[in-house]
Amino acid sequence: MTVGSLASLGGYAALGAAMAGLHFYLLRVNSRLYLDGGPWWKPVALHIARMAATVAGFAALAAAGAGAVLAGFGGFLLARAALIRPMARLHG
Repeated sequence: MTVGSLASLGGYAALGAAMAGLHFYLLRVNSRLYLDGGPWWKPVALHIARMAATVAGFAALAAAGAGAVLAGFGGFLLARAALIRPMARLHG
């Protein structure tokens, strides 16, 4: 494995982490929409859009190859742990 390929895998991991940041931020917004009441279609539309964006991100990684998907998923999982763990402590 060359330095260039390691750098590109790091870039894919960073992309996965960014996707997770967006995904879990929108999950927070989505949860608030469900709990606050209001029109039922707003949280449902955001839920569908959030899932579609995450799937589209991983589909784009898949176009770059299996290594990109694995690195992106690793970044996604690391960001998930970093974002969700503090919330669990707050609401523990």
